[in-house]
Amino acid sequence: MVTLQLLGEGRLLMITKVKLKNWKSHSDSEFDFTFGTNALLGRMGAGKSSCLDAICFALFGSFPSLQAKKIKIDDIIMKKPQEKDKAEVEVNFDLDGSFYSVKRVIEKRKGTTYSEIRENGKLLDAPNSQRVTEIVSKILKVNYELFSKAIYSEQNGIDYFLTIPKGQRMKKIDELLMIDKFEEARVHAVSLINKIVERKIGKQSIVEKVDLDEIQSLLGNLKKASEGMKKDQLERSSRLKEVYKERIFFENETNHLKSLLEIIENLRKEEKGKASVLIEVTRNIENLEKALAGNDRIKIEKKLEELSSSLVELNGQLKLKEKDREIFQEQYGNLKTSVEILKKEKIEKLEKDLKEKMEAKEKIVEIEMEIGKDYHQKIKQKQKLIENLIKQIEQMRVKIEDSQEILKRITSIEGSCPVCERKLNSKIKEKIMTQKKNEMKNFRKKIKEMNEKKEITDSEFSNLSESAKKLEDMLDEIKDLDQVSSELEISVRTYEKERTSFQAVEGQLIQIRRETERMQNRMQENLEKRKMFEILHYQMKDLEQMKKRFDELLKERDEVKKHLVEHEKKMANKDLKELEMTLRDLIGKERELQVQVDTNGQFIRDKEERIAEYEKSVAEAKKEMGEIEKLGKMISQLKIFENSLELTQIELRKEFVGAVNYTMDKVWHTFYPYQDFERISLDVDEGDYVLRLQEKSGKWINVEGIASGGERSLAALTLRIAFALVLVPHLPMLILDEPTANLDSNSIEGLARTLREKINEYVEQVFLITHDEKLEYAVNGSLYRLEREKEKDGPTKVISVSLQNL
Repeated sequence: MVTLQLLGEGRLLMITKVKLKNWKSHSDSEFDFTFGTNALLGRMGAGKSSCLDAICFALFGSFPSLQAKKIKIDDIIMKKPQEKDKAEVEVNFDLDGSFYSVKRVIEKRKGTTYSEIRENGKLLDAPNSQRVTEIVSKILKVNYELFSKAIYSEQNGIDYFLTIPKGQRMKKIDELLMIDKFEEARVHAVSLINKIVERKIGKQSIVEKVDLDEIQSLLGNLKKASEGMKKDQLERSSRLKEVYKERIFFENETNHLKSLLEIIENLRKEEKGKASVLIEVTRNIENLEKALAGNDRIKIEKKLEELSSSLVELNGQLKLKEKDREIFQEQYGNLKTSVEILKKEKIEKLEKDLKEKMEAKEKIVEIEMEIGKDYHQKIKQKQKLIENLIKQIEQMRVKIEDSQEILKRITSIEGSCPVCERKLNSKIKEKIMTQKKNEMKNFRKKIKEMNEKKEITDSEFSNLSESAKKLEDMLDEIKDLDQVSSELEISVRTYEKERTSFQAVEGQLIQIRRETERMQNRMQENLEKRKMFEILHYQMKDLEQMKKRFDELLKERDEVKKHLVEHEKKMANKDLKELEMTLRDLIGKERELQVQVDTNGQFIRDKEERIAEYEKSVAEAKKEMGEIEKLGKMISQLKIFENSLELTQIELRKEFVGAVNYTMDKVWHTFYPYQDFERISLDVDEGDYVLRLQEKSGKWINVEGIASGGERSLAALTLRIAFALVLVPHLPMLILDEPTANLDSNSIEGLARTLREKINEYVEQVFLITHDEKLEYAVNGSLYRLEREKEKDGPTKVISVSLQNL
């Protein structure tokens, strides 16, 4: 018997960690969770619900969208920004002091290829997915169906129980309570009772009908009637065969006559068609004779031969001209290319290079005037001065360090001076220290002066070196000035010579093109003339063929007429309508006889079956009487069992409704922020469950169709929590995906406050998925913000948010 606990003490269960690799939009995400309300916050498509799907999949190998086949298992594997071949999910949880980890791996086009479960690091089972699911269900004492309906509220599924169509809720909830097992057993018991009753009635009817004297009398009458029917059947069958033969004869005659009529009709159509074609051919012959009047075939063929010969000659001349044109065209192209290369790639470049070198030469003069021709000596002097200054500065620094060392030693020395062995007193010490300090001050002053001088000298050295480098580069640049000038002069002379040759070839090429064009025009004129004479030639051939076709058509028409006369003679003295009428009468007689034969045959078979049944009834009667008594006892016992099962279901539903209403009374006042509805209740009405709210007046109203969207959502959430607490009291956990649909701001604030401050009175761990930032206040566990650049197909970024920053 199923026992429903009412807010009993649950087992200490907590999901501590979730790891996702290539899971939908998660490339490599990790979440740590604690007791209390944990939340994943982010925009739509950021990957929040994917995390809850992963928890459900890790534990049970499926989740609602996958179970309902809204998505395929390959859709879980990451596709963007890079397509992956496999995905992995791992969930860690603590239960009653033991640490468990469940891992599953999905591969593209292979499904779940590996699953494992560990307890305190020890492997319990792998790699079979079904075995791992069975072990998880055994450890948690809950299966997938109960987990997904009672604990896990998928997105837009908070009101799952309200969306079940009326009339089906009791069946669905019975399945969760496993009361359906009792109903299934009761239905089977009723079905078995009905079958046994039917069997008993059947046996009683057989026994009651058995009267041996009466049966013998009936058997005699049936056999006599059967013999008479068989004799009639032989006579009707013989007559049916005769009518069948007669019907086949007239059917063949009718079909033959129809075939003759069809042939005659086709021959008439063919004769008419031949006559029409003859008229058309005669008209075409007359038209062609008019068009060809005054033309002779021999003259036309001679003219065609002359034109063809002329065209061959012109074509030969054109090919020679084309070869000349190709030769000059090649020379033209080569000379043109050569001239353009000389102009653009050589002369223009040389002119530009010469101009730049002349400008550089002028610049050299300016730099030499600025730094002098002895700039190498000046650079060496500046460099030597810098080295001396560096050396002096280093010497001053050494002296300062020596003075600092002496000051340290004098301060710590008592008695005689270690250098001059003179006795030291405080005045001498002070005098020496003052002297050394003044020396150090003078040294530092000199160092500063020398550094300033060095900076000036460094700048002068740098400027002088830079100018010298620039001057040397320019001198190197103009060293081939005379060579460039000479090369430019030679290139200009070559260019003028090539251009003269190019212009001469261009003139010859123009002349060849003109001559070629004149030849092409003559050739085109001859082609048009030849085409005209070819048309005349073709028309003459057509005329000859038409005259030949005319003679053939006359013969074909005469042949058709001959066949037509022959077939019309065959139709003489034959009446198709009379044949069809006789055939219809014979078909009617045949059908009537066939029906009589079939009906009589069925009667004979029925009587023979009844004879066999009567003979069998006598043999079975005694056997059936012994079984009737046994069946009666079985029916009585099964009815007692059926009534017990029905009463058990009623009591379990009462206990369930009482537990749910007791729980909802506690939760409703915590969740609902207003005073217009004081209580919430789950009742049974017309054989199904209905959720109601009680107004201040005491009137109860149905949540469906009457309550607002927000009231419906809070009522559904209250019912969801009550179901979780009653159906799985041993797992104090709740998963809510986007629970704020249709809630106003007050309701959302109330929900947030409840999830943060009061929900732990009922459940120990809550997972909340939301895009509503107002629900950040609900978190007293772990809070993660999920971000994703969807427009760039980016992966999900998981950001842990400290509650102190809220």
